[in-house]
Amino acid sequence: KEEVFDHLKDNLRPEFLNRIDERIMFLPLTRDEIKQIARLLLRKTEKMLNKQGMVLKISDRAMDWLADLGYDPQFGARPMKRVLQQKLADELSKDLISGAFVAGDTIYTDLGEDKLVFSKEPFAPEAEAAPAADQVDGEEEEAPAPKAKAAPRKKSRKRGRRGGDKNEEEREKTAEELQKAAKDLQDTVDELTKDSE
Repeated sequence: KEEVFDHLKDNLRPEFLNRIDERIMFLPLTRDEIKQIARLLLRKTEKMLNKQGMVLKISDRAMDWLADLGYDPQFGARPMKRVLQQKLADELSKDLISGAFVAGDTIYTDLGEDKLVFSKEPFAPEAEAAPAADQVDGEEEEAPAPKAKAAPRKKSRKRGRRGGDKNEEEREKTAEELQKAAKDLQDTVDELTKDSE
């Protein structure tokens, strides 16, 4: 630290250095620190999904891959933010908008062929789930238990039957929930984009 500050004295004029009230030396982030930052950044996405009744679980393999992509000691945590936006949030939003996941689902995220794979099926045991972002601080916040999905019903073609109206209402409700989820995800994307600029 002293060597760095002596080097500053050699290269900067005393008049300029005298105007600086305090000198702080920042050390480059390690891969483990970037991984922790990634978990903290994921907290917002997880909370948004929890509001929609969905739970996000990410395998250690996927977290390691994201941390490797977002690791840049020169630029700190901003590259990690961009990687989470491009590789996780953008890709997951496509699945949410298409209706691949609905309220009550647990979204298992694992590493596929050089990209993240989202599934309702739990990942392989060797890909153990990374601790949720809420567990990083040592406090474990319980996520809502996923609701059991009802078995799909056959659609009624006749408008006069009771089942037809009920199915129509369920479809409208599901469509509204998906639109709200997409809007919340887009808001999160916009906030992350603003933060990175």
